[in-house]
Amino acid sequence: MKNKKYLSLALILALLTPLIACGNTRPAEEKPANEVSEEVKEAENTEDVAVEPDPASEVENKDSGEKGIYDLEFGYLPEKFVENFKDEKKDLRTVEYMAENNPAKKITIQITPKDERLEEIVIVPEDAEDITIGENTGKFWDDGSFNYIVIKNGQNHIYTRSTIEKDEAVKIIEEIK
Repeated sequence: MKNKKYLSLALILALLTPLIACGNTRPAEEKPANEVSEEVKEAENTEDVAVEPDPASEVENKDSGEKGIYDLEFGYLPEKFVENFKDEKKDLRTVEYMAENNPAKKITIQITPKDERLEEIVIVPEDAEDITIGENTGKFWDDGSFNYIVIKNGQNHIYTRSTIEKDEAVKIIEEIK
């Protein structure tokens, strides 16, 4: 009988040890339910927070005849391409599409109205080829693995990185309106 008690006690201690080691020894700080933590406040102050587009800036764009990055629609995608990833930040919209049956075929499209933001995400090589898509000019290059296109369309910069053919990527960019 004593052995059962000792074995039970040992088993309980063995199971509780990891819980005790990982436990929080500081008392929990009580916060009102509507108070936002400092980390969230700090994240809201950065420009990389996923936010809904500012309606005021969208109205300004409509008055100027330009579309904001969230107003643009992708009018063409290759057959059987589906959305794989989407991230909408304050000044950068990123969408990745891939072939449904072939994940190696994909295109990532990033759109930003800011020159500085474009410079953060891409460095255009000096030997990049000049390219004209519709009435817009830009740069095209291939690094052996991916095809890249950077173009200015109105006030927005469009950057694509893809494993699809150049002509297909150009069609996708042409139909972003």
